[in-house]
Amino acid sequence: MRLLTCVLLLVACLPLAAEPLKVGDEAADFAPGNWLNPPTFTSFAELRGDVILLKTWGINNAECVKQLPEMNEYHKKPGLHVVSLYTEVHKFEDLEAAVTKHKIEYPIALDSFWPAGYPGDVVPNVWIIGTDGKVKFIGTDFKAALDEELAKLKYPGLGKDTVAKGAEAAAALFVQGKYADAYKAAEAIMDDAATDDADWITKRIDERVKALANRAETAEAERRYDIAKAAWKELARYAGMEDAAQAAERLKKLNESAEVKKEQTARRELIKLQYVLAMAFRKINKDDAAELKKFRERSMNDYQKFADKHKGTAAGDIALERVEDFKALLEESE
Repeated sequence: MRLLTCVLLLVACLPLAAEPLKVGDEAADFAPGNWLNPPTFTSFAELRGDVILLKTWGINNAECVKQLPEMNEYHKKPGLHVVSLYTEVHKFEDLEAAVTKHKIEYPIALDSFWPAGYPGDVVPNVWIIGTDGKVKFIGTDFKAALDEELAKLKYPGLGKDTVAKGAEAAAALFVQGKYADAYKAAEAIMDDAATDDADWITKRIDERVKALANRAETAEAERRYDIAKAAWKELARYAGMEDAAQAAERLKKLNESAEVKKEQTARRELIKLQYVLAMAFRKINKDDAAELKKFRERSMNDYQKFADKHKGTAAGDIALERVEDFKALLEESE
């Protein structure tokens, strides 16, 4: 099932999918318009050296629900990044309830993964992306492939399997999440044999801090406050680093802002509307021009009502874009 993509792409007569990825391919990035528990990275390249587990799922699939506790445990493993790809069409509130009930904290992509080469027609299905950034496994019986990749990790998050003896202490501090201490320890390394690894450690921390700060700032400017909060929260873990000094205060400010709460409420309502329209789209005869026209008119009108209600929000602006999309489709069909 193609969820929101089916409404926003299929009705606009745009291609639904790239060629599905194969084992050996470089992992393709995707940028969902909607997340639950958004990640703190923007590209899989940022995770090079770690392992990624992508998994399609849905709450109406018994096997998926059975596997949720296991996925929660995988999410806790150092160096393993779980990202789930949600494929079912139903009330959005049902998914929210399941996330709360099963205490899901890993990222849930609600759209845009299908066009990147991760089709959702098999549920559950898993892609294992290895430490080199390439797809190592596609299927359901993934544990052996996952264990093989995880066995390569000695310094999760660092992007290196080995470091010189003189840099081992700094690398260990990095793995423990003591980033400021790791940075100082790396800067203090005088052993010529370990200086390259020391530079690697400081560079890794600098790049991550800058990437998080940039993502948080960009997300705030775009009024994607869920993403901004996640980035500031992660950046706060780098306490002691100069660019991380403002993270806790910026996060507090967002959590207390009435404007942010208004925007996040509007965005949630927009997702709910998209799910409603996705459910309606599934019920129509796509070969019946009259039914398709009626669906497009309903979508245009529903988005217009939403835009009027949430005027001035980023979600309202998105709704206005959808109004224009459906208006153009209706004009083309005349």
